[in-house]
Amino acid sequence: MNFIELKSDRNKKIVSAVGVVLLVVVLAFAVYSMYSFFKLKPLKLSLSDSQIAPGEETTLMVHVRNTGPKVLEDLLVEVEPTDFSTVTVEPPNGRQISILGSGEFREVTFSIKVSESALPGSYGVNVAFDNGDRKVNEKIYFRVS
Repeated sequence: MNFIELKSDRNKKIVSAVGVVLLVVVLAFAVYSMYSFFKLKPLKLSLSDSQIAPGEETTLMVHVRNTGPKVLEDLLVEVEPTDFSTVTVEPPNGRQISILGSGEFREVTFSIKVSESALPGSYGVNVAFDNGDRKVNEKIYFRVS
């Protein structure tokens, strides 16, 4: 009976060791997933003019950096106004970055036009970075006065 208890304790230690190994593997995968999730990082969204008059336009500069270890391909940068009746974006279908190597960055520009009938206030545009695996969204605002 003493032998069975020792064997049982040994089994418990083996099961505990396997549990620890599995926990380490799961945590490593979680850390890698978080690292992969943040591999596409917009450096900066900026406007040539953050305050414009009705009927005018401003230029949106989008700086994108690949902070991950892998090359990103077919990255789509899209800009969409929050108020379609007042704000238009050129080009309307976004801009494509065919290849963005590890550590590289690109700047893409968009023209933001405000209608003549725009009321004074704050307006925004949504900026989306999509490489097929996932999407990152940012927002930037400007004032019409």
